[in-house]
Amino acid sequence: MATFITHVELIHASERDYEKLDTAMQALHFYKTIQDLSTGIVYHLPPHMYYSSIENDSAFVLQLAKSAAKKTRRNYTAITIKSDGIQLSGLEMVS
Repeated sequence: MATFITHVELIHASERDYEKLDTAMQALHFYKTIQDLSTGIVYHLPPHMYYSSIENDSAFVLQLAKSAAKKTRRNYTAITIKSDGIQLSGLEMVS
């Protein structure tokens, strides 16, 4: 399974807009947390970043993120990066 980090930023958005985005992204299996596989510890990702693990390519994952962003009715920017390994530093642990 491939892993992806996706960043979505809404233009001129409120907290409520980002709540809508988070809900839409979660429904599509994007998560605001990530697990360090070497320790098993789960961390919060920085704002507006999402983790996903899916059997597909980055173009497909970006399309999913765009469909979630469109539900907010805000203009947005989005980027998806496919990773073969993710290293973590300085992230806040999930309690």
